[in-house]
Amino acid sequence: MINESNLKRYLIYAIGEILLVMIGILLALQVNNLNEEKKSRIQANLYKEKIIADLVADTIMINNLIIKSEKAVRSIQSYFDYFDKGGISINALIDSSTNVKWERYRYLPINHTLIDLKSSGKIGLFSEEKRKSLFQLTRQQEYLQSIIDIRVKERNKYISERNKYLDFDPSENNFYEIVQVIQSEDSKIKGLLQQHYVFKELLGIYKIMISFGNSIKESEIKCLELLNENNIMN
Repeated sequence: MINESNLKRYLIYAIGEILLVMIGILLALQVNNLNEEKKSRIQANLYKEKIIADLVADTIMINNLIIKSEKAVRSIQSYFDYFDKGGISINALIDSSTNVKWERYRYLPINHTLIDLKSSGKIGLFSEEKRKSLFQLTRQQEYLQSIIDIRVKERNKYISERNKYLDFDPSENNFYEIVQVIQSEDSKIKGLLQQHYVFKELLGIYKIMISFGNSIKESEIKCLELLNENNIMN
């Protein structure tokens, strides 16, 4: 009877010890999970602030490019309106074409933080809705960048062809006057034709920038609204 009583007390003690250990482990896991969740939220907040900064910077850049594009479209279109009147000498047309105001630019999206999140696998810190919106925006940015790059290559090809016939050296001296050669009318016409091709490619680039740029701005505003919600991970 004594041994049986001692055995029962030992078993109760052993079971109690096991329960205490299990409770301790569960509490430790819970604390660890809470700490990990806290770390994830802190990390998500840091990334959120960086993404917001990227979105704001990209929106400002796109807006500036759209303004520049609109000005250039007006300038180029003004030249074509002048050309379409007809009866204008080739020299006057060439002079007018040199007065067209346009800028060379490339669209380079400001999305460094999102690229880092995707490559590191930490994009999972954000909710599915936020991820979808950010991925859609990235696809829009990449598409705009790629299509402008293609059109820029075409523009540069026509610029190269134009320069074979027309002296567009930014210096004040005229090449043909210095070498005392009278440029033929045929050469001038070929050069002006290439200049027209340059303008048409530019119009394509600028109109794409205006159209897709405005769409990207709308997507960026949507992403900013989602990111500014209280709960980042849901």
